[in-house]
Amino acid sequence: MKMRNLVGGLVGLFLVLGLGTAAKAEAQLGSRAWMTDAYTDSVFYKLNPELNGRKLGSGEVAYIREWNMIRATVSEEMEYKDMCGDKGWFLKSFDVYNAGPRGRYVGTSLDRVADAVFYYRNPDMEGQKINPSDRNAVRLWNQIRETVTITDPCD
Repeated sequence: MKMRNLVGGLVGLFLVLGLGTAAKAEAQLGSRAWMTDAYTDSVFYKLNPELNGRKLGSGEVAYIREWNMIRATVSEEMEYKDMCGDKGWFLKSFDVYNAGPRGRYVGTSLDRVADAVFYYRNPDMEGQKINPSDRNAVRLWNQIRETVTITDPCD
């Protein structure tokens, strides 16, 4: 049931963004490129709510570069698998609520997306690990990570 909600939500997202008709969206739903773009748009527009889901203009170079960087990372995290009884292209791992002491979400695919966004937005730190004592960097990464959450559609 949740998987169907995810599929319906992704089709709806593409319609809201003006990226085609429902029939076109459903026909493309099984393609790797379509699903990669859907996840990329979901993450990108969560990170940039000021855009209200609108299409980017050719002059919005920084946004376009960020979208492309997110897409490249998401693409690396896609795999063809069975999710909730449906086969298709999905992220390798989604976030799952961990009832641990911090109650945080964990998912390596989205950790990688958060890393990519963090280092894109902080190019001076490229190639460096975040020092746990650098509270500002840790706070920024955590904010990004919380924003890019996509929960497991089967839970």
